[in-house]
Amino acid sequence: MAYISHAQRLLNVIDNIGGKIHDDKLRGRPTVLIAGNDATSYMRNHNQWKEDLSQPREGVYKAGNLGDFTVFTCPAATNILATNEVLLTYKNPLEGLDVSIAFGVLTELTASLAYPQFYIDGNIAVVEDKMLITREFIRLLTLNNLDNYAA
Repeated sequence: MAYISHAQRLLNVIDNIGGKIHDDKLRGRPTVLIAGNDATSYMRNHNQWKEDLSQPREGVYKAGNLGDFTVFTCPAATNILATNEVLLTYKNPLEGLDVSIAFGVLTELTASLAYPQFYIDGNIAVVEDKMLITREFIRLLTLNNLDNYAA
């Protein structure tokens, strides 16, 4: 039962990080958590965890909510996050453009064939990009010694 008790501290740690973001930028706190598999398993021990089964467990998926934070799980095979890491990001709920990072489609390359009998239109490629808007709104939390608190 020590792992359940220990996991209850996680929201306090995230709130402290949110306080540092607020001190830096005079607004904001983490709103979305992207976690490795071990970090997500650890979060499941928290009494405010609510599982979300709306998405299949493929690639990056919505795993649930920890308090009022939305949690996505990112597999370690993607080389984006280690299995014991949590990426904390912020998006201002009152201002849509006040974000930490933006992703988007810049252009789509398409091709079409037109014959009297039929018409075919398809995408050849999509050019996408990402842009870091406000670096201070992104924080990386590493959870160490998770083997000691495995369920």
